[in-house]
Amino acid sequence: MARTRMHADEIATDPPLVRRLLAGQFPDWAGLPVRQVESYGTDHDIYRVGDRLSVRLPRIGWAESQAAKEAEWLPRLAPHLPLTVPVPLGLGQPAEGYPFVWSVHEWLPGENANGTLDDLESAAADLAGFVRALRRVATSGAHPRPRGARGAPLAELDASVRRAVAELGDRIDGPATLRSWAESLTAPAWSGDGVWVHGDLLPGNLLVVDGRLSAVIDFGGLNVGDPACDLQPAWNVFEGASRDRFRAELAADDATWLRGRGWALAQVVIAMPYYWHTNPGMIRQTSHALGQVLADGTTAPVLRRAEPHEADALTALTHRSKAHWGYPREVLDRWRDLLTITAGTIRADHVVVAERAGVLLGYYRLHGAAPDGELADLFLDPPVIGTGLGRTLWEHAVATARERGFRSLTWESDPNAEPFYRHLGAERIGGREVAPGRVLPIMRVVLAPS
Repeated sequence: MARTRMHADEIATDPPLVRRLLAGQFPDWAGLPVRQVESYGTDHDIYRVGDRLSVRLPRIGWAESQAAKEAEWLPRLAPHLPLTVPVPLGLGQPAEGYPFVWSVHEWLPGENANGTLDDLESAAADLAGFVRALRRVATSGAHPRPRGARGAPLAELDASVRRAVAELGDRIDGPATLRSWAESLTAPAWSGDGVWVHGDLLPGNLLVVDGRLSAVIDFGGLNVGDPACDLQPAWNVFEGASRDRFRAELAADDATWLRGRGWALAQVVIAMPYYWHTNPGMIRQTSHALGQVLADGTTAPVLRRAEPHEADALTALTHRSKAHWGYPREVLDRWRDLLTITAGTIRADHVVVAERAGVLLGYYRLHGAAPDGELADLFLDPPVIGTGLGRTLWEHAVATARERGFRSLTWESDPNAEPFYRHLGAERIGGREVAPGRVLPIMRVVLAPS
């Protein structure tokens, strides 16, 4: 079988190498027939040995640790799980010029889950049962989770996602992808105890027998972390009613769902530029999943009056936004009173927040009385800057100002935002120096009657 090279420094394997490794380390299996298994997996070559064994040889150095991880944890996890998982039988050592630790498992029958499931809703319930059971297993003794690994906070993947989107260029809908990613970043991070996550519940790692889900394989992404990571099948395997069933079976709230969708997006987007020319099967799967994520859409934010108890949250958002635009900590500390929203401020002024799934994304504040008012604040949380929410808040503020009888609005703008406001019809009428080399433009817009 032709073997496509996917990594610059990967190791080539073939059936004769498997036979030599078995002869040297597991001689009882050395005389069994060996054949390579077709797969669009990325980090292992898989060989079927006889009728009941499989050999997994890492193709690349970063996959070598999986053999020991599975040998340690699969026997502990298996008794608690409702679906079959691989049974490790032997751990091979580097030999015959092959440099990595490798493994022998029982052969598991079945096809992957690409178009082979008879009833997607039943499969959603079965897979959700597996995820629930995995989450309940005690995590004592678990290995530390590396930064950015499966189950990590989404923020740890932000730079990688944005770099991948830029690299993909017009091969994907970059703006829509970044809007969806920004929405997931706004979801509150997981604050509970970490749970076991498989981390790679894709169709190629799910086995199907007679149309029904039978086994879960490839635990290389096994970690302890945010349970939302294992929501990825919602967009990789399921759709419509089966997706809804999967979510309901796992009781995923809005924040968890957004993080899960973010994990699905991150995994496919980061993989796509790396494997674009070498793994067409993976690109078909990732393109499908990204399409499902984007078709799932972003939930429009709700705009509503702020509540006094939200003052601290709005103050924190203001500081994050200012820090995003390059204001140093000492300046923010000096301006602490000016940048603080109090319950009294919310009661006295017209403060409107943008909220999605219980998360505050931005706000504006109108101050003063007719005929001339002040747009005292308009701030966005950094993850949603550039997603169009600023314009939404602006248009709402202008409409509200007209309703309140204002003929104009004046405000001090951040220099970075001046082009944005000019594009929306405002003009600069002055400036105020607030720090050496930093002048805040004074902007004004005349409000035509509605």
